[in-house]
Amino acid sequence: MQYNRLKAAWVWLTRMKHCRGFGIQSPWAYRFVRYVVNEHAPYYAYKRLKDKKPSDWLTTKRGRLLLRLANYWQPEEVYGPPLGEALVKDYLLAGCRKATFRNNMTGKPTGRWMAIVKTDDYELLASYADEQAMMVLADIGSSKEGKRLWRHIVDDPRATATFDLYWCGIALFDPKRIKQNYIVNF
Repeated sequence: MQYNRLKAAWVWLTRMKHCRGFGIQSPWAYRFVRYVVNEHAPYYAYKRLKDKKPSDWLTTKRGRLLLRLANYWQPEEVYGPPLGEALVKDYLLAGCRKATFRNNMTGKPTGRWMAIVKTDDYELLASYADEQAMMVLADIGSSKEGKRLWRHIVDDPRATATFDLYWCGIALFDPKRIKQNYIVNF
């Protein structure tokens, strides 16, 4: 799906009150949003990756987010298709070199893992989800299928912390946390 800058500006303006963690009361969620999701400092691999494969602004924005998420989460395994973009695997590997990519899940993962979720895969992946899991879903605010799946994820009792970034969503499954959905201006 092609997005233009006018749509991005509209999304940013409608979510302006959710900038940089404003309104988030949980200290860990605030740090996650402020220093991982909305980090504006240049990372070590941004220039190299942009020079390697130039792409549109949304692909670059999502790729940089995945680099920061992989750097923060340090997954041992990454499952699923890379949000429909070939560049995403390069960004994930730049964030966590030890990650192993798998097309499908054959059994319960033993360490930290991350999944790039398609609508068909959520139930299978969520059945294995625990505090070691992070799921990322693209286009949760712009496609009907994405909106429907995101509503399902937010309502799922296993997903305790969900971050709605409009262009994508992040779900964490730590049972020690209180269930909360955070809207973030990304």
